[in-house]
Amino acid sequence: MPRRLENDRWLFGVTLALCLIGAVMIYSASAVTAEQQYGHSYIFLARQAAWLFIGLLGMFALMKSDYRRLREPAVIYPVVCVVLLLLVGTLFLDKSHATHRWIKFGPVGIQPSELAKLAAILYLAWFLDQKRRNKASMEFRKENFWSGSRWGSPGWFPSSICSSRRWRTGKPG
Repeated sequence: MPRRLENDRWLFGVTLALCLIGAVMIYSASAVTAEQQYGHSYIFLARQAAWLFIGLLGMFALMKSDYRRLREPAVIYPVVCVVLLLLVGTLFLDKSHATHRWIKFGPVGIQPSELAKLAAILYLAWFLDQKRRNKASMEFRKENFWSGSRWGSPGWFPSSICSSRRWRTGKPG
């Protein structure tokens, strides 16, 4: 019978403590400015608390889900495509904060570059898992790399080397 995985309580406690310390630092750094500009000294703390709550809900949802489902290309490719569309879409939207980095959804603004970091982590984890599974077929051998190719020859391009039959099998052609 497989053993049941337990949550790491120390890691959760330290992460939660860092988030709360960060919220206190945001309040101490912005209370005066928020009072002068918005008439309420807790506005930045409230925003940080809202995003902290959303992040905690996301964390609990991911803790309850099966992480092996994230290996499927049906999850990876749509996430990467949506993030790329958001990144390109920012170029065609109105400027916010004097740049094209933000997408406004009413009172909420997001930066697609933050989502791109998460998508890159997800994609690289999937890619490295695929590489680990197909280790024998992706093994680098010096004789396969240099056989028949010379610097400056028409066939010496990284894309043609990586996709060529010589790279995969060690046989020319």
